[in-house]
Amino acid sequence: MEAASVQIKRMRRNAVLRLEMAQACVLALLAAGWSPAAAENLPVTQAETLTGQKLEFPLALAGKPAVCVFGFSREAGDKT
Repeated sequence: MEAASVQIKRMRRNAVLRLEMAQACVLALLAAGWSPAAAENLPVTQAETLTGQKLEFPLALAGKPAVCVFGFSREAGDKT
């Protein structure tokens, strides 16, 4: 019985250590300015919002959080 409680404590401690390590890694990446999708790597393209507003993507989104949805079709691919 005593060995089981020691094992449970060890498992909890290991879980807490893994969580703290994951949090530290995320904070380090954020502090370093890591971005999962760097906009500077995307070419400037004419775009249209869902409301019909014309803009140059990604310049119009610079410095703002955004969600981008891209749509493609087989017909559109033949026109380029």
